[in-house]
Amino acid sequence: MDIDNEIEPVSRQSALDDELLLENKENEYRIGFANKSTASKLVRFQLNEAYVDFGLVEGKEVDAVHEDNQVSYPSVFPNVDLVYHTGNTSVKEEWVLHSYDGKRKSFTMTLNTEGVEAKPQKDGSIDFLDAKGKAVFTIPRPFMIDDNLRYSDNIQFTIREEGNQTFLDLSLDQEWLQDPERAYPVRVDPSIVIQGKYKTYDSFVGSKDEKEKIKTTN
Repeated sequence: MDIDNEIEPVSRQSALDDELLLENKENEYRIGFANKSTASKLVRFQLNEAYVDFGLVEGKEVDAVHEDNQVSYPSVFPNVDLVYHTGNTSVKEEWVLHSYDGKRKSFTMTLNTEGVEAKPQKDGSIDFLDAKGKAVFTIPRPFMIDDNLRYSDNIQFTIREEGNQTFLDLSLDQEWLQDPERAYPVRVDPSIVIQGKYKTYDSFVGSKDEKEKIKTTN
């Protein structure tokens, strides 16, 4: 299969959902994005008939900005952008914090699935399992990294239910964010990955004085 991760507008007739009118051009998986941050479905990651939907909770209404393989929702919270990058086997989500006043403890998304069930893992990741218990998608344990490549993985997911709605909370390391040595912007980085065939990972090399970053996505 030819792979083209560029994002393009699509018609309602061909879209994954009426709200998801931006989509990757060509890949084994389909990823749809909403034009408005306040859409009930902001993002859908789909492989065959299985999919995961995420929706933003409490964010400001902003228009999506797309270029090449990136979709961003700028200033969706004060001093925070939400950015997505489509890759060959994964979609990277980045909460970009331009500053931090200590008020926000977490980011919350609605979570809806079809054909898979979300199961938290001991290592802090989340597997999305089919009816046979096989992982179709995985969200690896998230991490945060600042502009000087200082790194923290003291950050965790919580899945909770309220009524008929499932929520995914991403709790932040507030002490780390408020450290005087923190260099902004800080990127909070969860990704969703196709399981079983590929391996996707990020690795960072550097120090406060060395801005070398190595990132690998298969």
